[in-house]
Order: sequence, then structure tokens, then C-alpha cells
Amino acid sequence: MAVTLAKDTTWACPASLIVKGTIYSVIADIQKGNNDRQITNEKINESLNLINKEIKWREKPAKILLPYLEKYDDEIKDTIGIRQQDKLPKKRALHIAKCDQLS
Repeated sequence: MAVTLAKDTTWACPASLIVKGTIYSVIADIQKGNNDRQITNEKINESLNLINKEIKWREKPAKILLPYLEKYDDEIKDTIGIRQQDKLPKKRALHIAKCDQLS
């Protein structure tokens, strides 16, 4: 169960090659009948520690940057691909109409 959980949660992690190698090593050991639980647990814990480190260092920047990225996304959502749209968004149409009235 722990091997499957660790295996399923590590593929997106940049350190996944190390984790994958460790998990496949554990699987190979089990398939070969090398059932030394202490070594298996050490390998799994090593992988989980690496995963936790990878997650931990991403949490702070994610919390700091997310509000700025959401604001940026909100500000540009009406302008991305505007030339491909059949109709201008109301906000943009009103802005363009206001500019035209001033000239």
C-alpha cells in the first residue's frame, strides 16, 4: 500500500527519478523474495522524506505568488485571444467606445 501510494504521488516531482528508482528497487526486492522489512522501510522512508522536502519548499512560494498570479490572470483574461473572438467582451467594448468619444 505505501509503495503504491508513494509511486502514485511522485511522478510530477522533479526529484522523481530518485524516488522512482527507490520505489522500483523496493518492488524488485519484494519480487525477488528479499523481504528484509527494515531495508524496505528505510528505502520507502527515504522516498517519502524526499517527496516531503520537495513539497515543503514549494509551499511558501505558492502562497506568496498565487494572489499575484490570480490578479494577473483576472486582468488579462479579456485580452488573450481577443482578435479570435466573434464579439468583444462588454468591458473592452465600453472602453473602446469611451476612447472614441474623446477624440
